[in-house]
Amino acid sequence: MAADWTDHFLDKLLELDAAEAPHGLYGIRQAYFGGGTLPTLAEVLSSPKRADFLGRCGFQRGPSWGCDRSVLRFSPAEGFEVRLRAIDFASTKIRQYGNTYRLDKAHGKPAAEKSAGIELALTDLQRDARPSQGEAILFVAHFVRDQELETLLSRAADPSYRQRYGVSYAERRWADKARGFQSIAALWWAAAE
Repeated sequence: MAADWTDHFLDKLLELDAAEAPHGLYGIRQAYFGGGTLPTLAEVLSSPKRADFLGRCGFQRGPSWGCDRSVLRFSPAEGFEVRLRAIDFASTKIRQYGNTYRLDKAHGKPAAEKSAGIELALTDLQRDARPSQGEAILFVAHFVRDQELETLLSRAADPSYRQRYGVSYAERRWADKARGFQSIAALWWAAAE
């Protein structure tokens, strides 16, 4: 049951990227910023007043109490809940010029600090999973060169590393041709057997 929801989730994420033009997933947090603290990706995806992503998927929204701001809970099927940590990262900078958005070629951010966090989080997924609750990590990244992505994912993309911790993996990659960068939605999950 744990893997049944993942393809649907990732396909709907691609649809959301297209529907949220012109900023897509790259600028979705800023698009729903109403002042105060910038919402996290999890807050934007789970809120019916923002992107209503869980509603678009047909998933039941889970309780938000006891969660940090980067976690969303939902039920893709009766009697099964997913606790998903959403992380986003861009090694690119898109700037708005009038009514168009373009890649700032002079801007770049180091990716090394994110890779260690993902690897460490993967080691806990299987341990934290329960028969009625799956654990997952969604990583949405925007990058120009494949080397940037390899640095970001590091061992988390290695099948033997994931197998060691009993973690499954799926991803969707797409090019943002209008702005000159690529995106990935990588999803790791574990569910108790």
